[in-house]
Formats: sequence, structure tokens, C-alpha cells
Amino acid sequence: MEGNIPSPRGPMDQKNIPKLDTLLLRVSRFRVFRKFLLYFLPLACLFTGLYYLAYYYNFHQKQSLEQAAEFRHTQLARAVLIRDLELIASDLLLLARSPEMRTLVNSGKNGLLPAVQNRFLDLARDRHIYDQIRYLDQTGQEVIRINFDGEVSEVIDEDQLQFKGDRYYFQETSRLGENEIFVSPLDLNVERGKVEIPHKPVLRVALPMANTFKEPRGVLILNYLARPMLQRMRASLPTQSSTIYGLINSTGCWLDHPDTEKTFRFMFDKAGCFAEEHQDAWEIIRGSSVGQLNGQRGHYTFARISPVGAMTLDLTKVARSTERGGHWWIIAYRPLKPFPVFSGEETDLMVLFTFLILLALAGVGSWQIARSRCSREQWESFSSLLFHAVDQSPAGIMITNTDGDIEYINAKFTDLSGYTEEQALGQNPRFLKSDEKSSEEYADLWATITRGETWTGEFHNIKSNGDDYYAKTSISPVLDSRGEIAHFIGVQEDVTSQRRLQQELLQLATTDPLTGLHNRRFLFDCAEKEIDRCCRYHHPLSVMLMDLDHFKKINDSFGHDAGDQVLRAVARMLEGNIRSTDLVVRYGGEEFVVMLPETDLTKTLAFAERLRAAVEAMEVEGIDDGWPITLSIGCSPWHPHEKSIEDALTRADQAMYQCKSQGRNRVSGFR
Repeated sequence: MEGNIPSPRGPMDQKNIPKLDTLLLRVSRFRVFRKFLLYFLPLACLFTGLYYLAYYYNFHQKQSLEQAAEFRHTQLARAVLIRDLELIASDLLLLARSPEMRTLVNSGKNGLLPAVQNRFLDLARDRHIYDQIRYLDQTGQEVIRINFDGEVSEVIDEDQLQFKGDRYYFQETSRLGENEIFVSPLDLNVERGKVEIPHKPVLRVALPMANTFKEPRGVLILNYLARPMLQRMRASLPTQSSTIYGLINSTGCWLDHPDTEKTFRFMFDKAGCFAEEHQDAWEIIRGSSVGQLNGQRGHYTFARISPVGAMTLDLTKVARSTERGGHWWIIAYRPLKPFPVFSGEETDLMVLFTFLILLALAGVGSWQIARSRCSREQWESFSSLLFHAVDQSPAGIMITNTDGDIEYINAKFTDLSGYTEEQALGQNPRFLKSDEKSSEEYADLWATITRGETWTGEFHNIKSNGDDYYAKTSISPVLDSRGEIAHFIGVQEDVTSQRRLQQELLQLATTDPLTGLHNRRFLFDCAEKEIDRCCRYHHPLSVMLMDLDHFKKINDSFGHDAGDQVLRAVARMLEGNIRSTDLVVRYGGEEFVVMLPETDLTKTLAFAERLRAAVEAMEVEGIDDGWPITLSIGCSPWHPHEKSIEDALTRADQAMYQCKSQGRNRVSGFR
């Protein structure tokens, strides 16, 4: 920091102040008492008003912080639930679109049942989250059923299969059209007319199945065990809080609550639902998607979840549901605290303590205003207290002169940065920076503090050992007795863990955990931006949809660990052979998609052939040398009139299945 520092206000007028010790010696005690009242009473009133304002501000500041925290927690819980619902939809579509299932639906031959049963069983054993996986024919008779008893998944014998044609979920799913999902209410499993003990929360998700002639052939149903999902949601919420977090259904009844006695009471016709106990709030919440409100009983933060909406990420049409499922709401409820209420918390105690200290100092100062020595001792005591408070502050504090040279750091600053006083004093704070901030941002910082204002922001700094950390920082000018800037003080708080958590959540939301590639959601997000760019600059865009040939045989022959190793090896190969402008994602199962900006179909086919040959020549640890690892690759260009990438992917999928029908390990294009 260099240059002359302007004064934010004019210099203070200087007055000659007589020695108060001598003045007090000249007056009687009565006059001293009158002066005491003259000075003390206005100060007492002022400090009382300031105490009330400080307490009022602190009270509402805590309310605001609690509301912000509740909003973050409800959004985090919502993301956890949506992630699980997306997994259910992905599994349902994986089974429905599997070659075995499509062959069975198109042919109707019972001789194909073992292959489909194995497909279902593989998924059930891999996930351990489905109570039942069933395929019902068009009459409602179970054709395939996989049961999970909590430890083992098994295929149910034919003589134990049941007729479900009279069940609501079959009837309502049968009335749906192609690519329309049915989602049941989240309730407790019922066996033979009674709620199963122990309670088992279940969500039924179904998809109508039709052959290539659009003729109904049956219904595919997943009975999802929802307790792990609810437990993950509960784990994402704070446990030590006065706020009550929970999940309610579209009728306002609790699906999840810290008090388990309140959950699923509607299954037993018992009172105690949220809608009954909070009628005024429920009338507003049921018509809103997200928000916060103050009701008669307390403060509410809520976020709506549409289970069907979360499950339609891979459908070509907008799926619909019946009124049975409806929406869910994540609720954060905190009883209103009347003001004023002395909570006994540390901040309240500090405000009260500060008020009492100032009141006492005003009394002593008013009584002994003529005694300079006593006044000086009081301020020395106060200065010592202030110094120790700053030095022992839980926030990192740094004080610089007007040139920006560091003159003081406290112990917490050393803990944050790793630099000792000997290393930091005399340095300019720029030695901490990681060059992430631009020169314009530093210019704005400098302009703000030299105007006498406080700058607040975040720095990405480097510790003495080379590690980086994020610090939320406030920098303020310190004025001297003339009102001119004499120093600058910076207060830092380490927010590295919060930043890391945000980055991890973003990584989880957009990355496939097995291969490290981006996932399907990231593809659609990037494709939307890329299509906008192609429309603006009239550039071509192509996609490749590739599928590992005989991947199930690899899993069956060498085990799922070997299959995972093959997926990772193919992913590394694809990443290593694409351009920096290309995008490769794991589309699902053993399928990968490569998006190629500024590339027409001819170049795409040539590139696909190189990738196919590279995979064919690849060796994977754990796979016998004589076992072929090959790809069937379908290619298609995006057409300028198309609003999304989905049509191009559909054509690439058709081209890929043409490769499959022609013997696999080949490349095909579809315009």
C-alpha cells in the first residue's frame, strides 16, 4: 500500500483543557456532586439506549443467521433426496431399456425370462435398496419378482408369483403413456392388510412397457426401500439445534421427524400431522415451492420436492404422476422467540457486561473528571483489556500502517497462515496472495478503505508451508484523534472447510464416482451451452454414443471388480484421446458419450474408428488376453433446428444398436 491517505473527515478542533485535578480542588463536594449528575445522567441514558439498540440488533442478527442456516440446510437435504430419486429413475430406465428386457417385451417368449431375471437380480444385489423388483404382464400377473430380505436378493419361484391386477399402482401405471412414470406415495409397507413390523417405508416407482408396435405388454415396478434415503437426509441436517427439521407429504403429514412417533401417523388414522398443528403456515406452504415465512407458532423454512420431476432427467417426454404421490416438502420449524428475552448466551452476556462496564466507567469518570491520573489509569486498564481481547481473538487480526506494512498480528493469524511475528512484521500482505484475485479487485479494495469505509470479501491465501486456505476478511481504516487514517486493521476467518464442502458437493453432483468422468447431468448442462454457441456461430456439433460389447459376460466371467476396472480403463483411454474442447461422460452402465464441438459427421466417424481400434488394442489387468474388449459406437450430428442434444443422442443410440445387430465392434453413423 503506497501513496498519501486522504482523511475521511476534517481534523478535530483542538481545545485547551485545564487540569481537572486542580479544578476539582477548587469546588465543593456539593458542586462536584451536581456536576456528577450533569455528566452521569445523560451518559447513563445514552448507554442504556445503546445497550437496548445493541441487544435489539444482536437479537435480530441471530434470527437472520438462523434463517440463513435453515435455508442452507433445507436446500442441502433437498439435494440429498433428489440424488437418490435420480438413482431410482436411472435404475428403472436401465432395466426398461436393457436388451434383455426389450427382447422379452417385443417377443413375449417366456424362454427369455432367465436372462431378464438375471438382469433384475444383478441390479438388486448391486444396489441393496429395492425390496422388490417386478415385471407384471398386461393383466397384472407377476411374471418376474425379485425379493430382498435385508441381506439376500433372490428370484421368486413361478408358483409363488401373485396376481396384482387389482392394485392401484398397476391400474394407474397401465393408463400411462410411453415414457410416463408412476410414483406412489411414500408410505409404510402393508402385508395382508396390516402394516409390516418393523416399519418399512416404501416408494413404488413403475413404468409401462410396450413393444415396438406401441402395444402394452406389462408394467415394470421397483419397490424402493426409503429408510436409507431418509437417514441420509437426516444426517445432512444439524442435530444440536432448536430448529425442528422434517419431511412432509402432500397432505401435510410427517414422513420424517426427529420424534419418530410423529412419522407416518396417517397410516394409523392418528392425529398430529403438520397440517393440523400448523394450519396457517400449511395453507401458504402447500402453494409454494421454496421460501420462508413467519406463522402464528413460529418461523418456517421450506423447500418443495417433486419426486416425478426428479426422476424425469432421461425421458424424452415430460412424465406425469397421479395425485397419490404428489409433492414432498422439507420443513424447518423454529418457535418464535418473543423480544426482549435474555437467553443467557455468550453474546447476550457480552452486551450486558459491556453495558455495565460502560455505565460504571461513566459514573467513575463523571465523579473523578478532575482527576486526570484516575482517568488515565482507567483508560490504561481498558486499553490492556482491549489488547488482550484482540490478541486472544478467535479471528485472525492484522494491523498495518498506511503504506500497508504489517505492524501487528495476533496468535490466530499465525495459526491460520503459519507465519510468525518475525516472518510477517514489516512485510506487505501481498506476500500471502495466490494471484487468484485480479488487479481490479485489489484496486477496488484500496479505493474502499482509503475512503474510510470497510471492505469485506474473501481471499485465497498461501500458508508458509505452501498449503492454501480461504479467509473471509474485513478490512477497516483506523482513525487517529484528528479523524485521519493512521492504520488499517484486517480481521480474517478461516472458511476453507466451507469452501471445500461446496466444491465436494458440486463434484458429487456432476461426476461419476466409479470412472471419475462427468455424469449425464453435466452432459446436458454443457450441451445446452454448446448448442447456444453453435447457433450463434453456425458451427457443427456431433455426438458419439458407445457401449461396451458383452460387458455382462465380463462381469459374469471375471467379477464385478474386473468389470469396474474395464470401465475405468476405457474412461482413461477416452480422456487421453479427446481434444480439450471435447467432452466425454459416463452415460450410464457401460455406455459412454463423447460430445464433439465444431466437428461434422465425417470427422466424427473417423475419430470414432480410431477410438474403437484403441479400445480393441487395450489390455486391462484382470482380463485374460484372449478376451476381447470392444466398443459399438453410434455417431450422429446435431441439427440446427433441434433445441437440445437428446434427438442427436437418440439417433446415435439407433446407430449404436445397428452396430450391435451387425456383429458389434464397429462404428455406424445416423444423420
